[in-house]
Amino acid sequence: MKRELIAGSVLIALFAAVLFNSFYLTKLSGTLSAMVEKAEEASAAEEWETSAANAAEAIELWNKSNKYTHIFLNHDEIGLLSDSFFELMEKIHAKNPDTVCSVANMVKTRLEDLAKMETPAPGSIF
Repeated sequence: MKRELIAGSVLIALFAAVLFNSFYLTKLSGTLSAMVEKAEEASAAEEWETSAANAAEAIELWNKSNKYTHIFLNHDEIGLLSDSFFELMEKIHAKNPDTVCSVANMVKTRLEDLAKMETPAPGSIF
């Protein structure tokens, strides 16, 4: 009976960890998407310094979360998203609102996909 209780406790702890991971990444991706959206809006208004500051803030938050993300996420996804953030900053410095918009949409899509991948669903369990 002890073994079953221990096994059940481990399963409950794992499920709680999965839910926490999903919640954290959904919150992180939402926050980063909002920052990228602000950078995109500022570039559309040709406020390049504001746009660069918003993008830099998003990159800083992404880099601060690396202790967590490098443990729980696929390294290819981390690399693609990091590259996308720096491409966004590059396009902002080039001062072309159209390319900033397309790269910002790519970053937001990757963030959304990241959150979806880590969210448990019936298809990922069965």
